[in-house]
Amino acid sequence: MKSCSADKIALNDASGNRADVGRLHVMKLLRGFFWLLAICWVGTGAAFGDTAADYYTNGVQQTDKEEWPAALTNFNQAIERRPDYADAYYERSRARFCMGDLDGALADCNQAIAIKPADAKPYYGRGWVENAKGDPQGALADYDKAIEVDSNYANAYYGRSALKFTKGDLAGALVDCNKAIQLKLHTHQ
Repeated sequence: MKSCSADKIALNDASGNRADVGRLHVMKLLRGFFWLLAICWVGTGAAFGDTAADYYTNGVQQTDKEEWPAALTNFNQAIERRPDYADAYYERSRARFCMGDLDGALADCNQAIAIKPADAKPYYGRGWVENAKGDPQGALADYDKAIEVDSNYANAYYGRSALKFTKGDLAGALVDCNKAIQLKLHTHQ
């Protein structure tokens, strides 16, 4: 495409013939094309900013600001769009935990584990929930499982350390606490 003059554009038609078209006409055609494209895109249910990943990202940002109800709404939307989104279930469990919905948090951790059993985070999260529900043995088993799945996951050592401390195992708590600190310093978790 090469310009012939300041107000004309040279185009080749389908048969290879050259035609000069006014710039204004071309701009109107392009604008119409882009509107049509946008309408088709929205009509598929895939509007801009309406994906599971978008809702997940918004939920994480709201979690960072401790805006739990808004985060919960975004994680719900992410899961509705992608029911196998293990990370969204885990993050929703955190929001539910902080809102006092321990049963919902536990169910979300269980679902995240069912979808992605090789991820340490939902075991760690389930450990926190179980401990809050009065099941320290279940919590300890989940912290152990999180460490088994990812021996470099500092938060699992921290959780297990806190649990051991509350049970009076000060030596075990210190070992786990030191390991968590060591991992945090080296991996910046």
